[in-house]
Amino acid sequence: MKIKWLRVVRDVIIVTVFLVIGGFIVGSTGIINKGTMTVSSLFLGTLGFCLCGCLTIENRWKHLFIVALGVWLINCLPLLPTLPFSVLAWVLNIFIVFVPMVIGGALSTGLVRAPKEKDEQKQNSNTAL
Repeated sequence: MKIKWLRVVRDVIIVTVFLVIGGFIVGSTGIINKGTMTVSSLFLGTLGFCLCGCLTIENRWKHLFIVALGVWLINCLPLLPTLPFSVLAWVLNIFIVFVPMVIGGALSTGLVRAPKEKDEQKQNSNTAL
């Protein structure tokens, strides 16, 4: 499978925007703690990955895995300039990204059926014309 990097970038942006919106929602309530941020990240991350899983036509799980790695790296960028940078916090942040990826991917699998091999060949032959 060839990786379509523009689609990966698009989906990383989609999931990151969902996570940022969740941060704004939690911040606007005035109750900011780790629990509310975690629940917000898990819920809206799941929605973002579900949307990305529904949009992808190639190997859904491989694509979502690459998107999750991208989201994890992007979300860890704000931690880099801080001096007491905790490697443990950085590594544990993987679960905040990969749990929604699995749940959102499973939801998207249930909502949208992956195209069969014949459908992909028809689509490729139509685009070649």
